[in-house]
Amino acid sequence: MMKLVSMLMKHTILDSLDYKQNNVNQWTAFRVKQSLTHLLKLGKTYQPIVTCSVMQRNGSHLYTAGSCFGDTTSDGTCTVRW
Repeated sequence: MMKLVSMLMKHTILDSLDYKQNNVNQWTAFRVKQSLTHLLKLGKTYQPIVTCSVMQRNGSHLYTAGSCFGDTTSDGTCTVRW
């Protein structure tokens, strides 16, 4: 899963765009839709949940936290820093 999500993040037109606050909602919607489309095409029995954060690279820090409750033998999460 991590490999697929990493590939999706690397191959996109967003890599070449300058940060513009007015475009963040559009960019995140595009990323989430693209990721969900590819994950659903895998035909797995899970239900993916995708979130996306976009911030300007200006030396600021971004701290995130997440948790999941489920079956540790079959459920999981992955985080990709792009």
